[in-house]
Amino acid sequence: MSDTHSPNVVRHLELIQDVIRRMAGNSFAVRRWSVATTAALVGAAIVTEEAMIAFTAAVPAILYWHLDAYYLHQERWFRALYDKVRTEPNDVEPFSMATLWSPEKGGSLWATFWSLTEWLSHAPLLIVAIVTGLALY
Repeated sequence: MSDTHSPNVVRHLELIQDVIRRMAGNSFAVRRWSVATTAALVGAAIVTEEAMIAFTAAVPAILYWHLDAYYLHQERWFRALYDKVRTEPNDVEPFSMATLWSPEKGGSLWATFWSLTEWLSHAPLLIVAIVTGLALY
């Protein structure tokens, strides 16, 4: 591999970087919505003393967890594509955005769902919703 890339390879890498940036932004937005939704429902449950509202907060927390895992999964696959274009540009069709190369770690959606970052972001919200529901029950 040479130290310099053709202008087309550089532009291809920039396009992939834009997608990775967008996926990371989407993931962050999902986490914000997850916290806001769960906090609002748990707060409403405490004010009204209704356990079912707190238990209901667990549903969007789980759904947002899945959505966040999906965005992180996609980001990892685009990072693998980026590495492939960067290291072996002749093996990738010019300007292809097909994520055909599996990342070294966390290639499956299931593995991404159970990753540490997902656990630290979403499990506390789920636990708060369930514990609040049990306390109000």
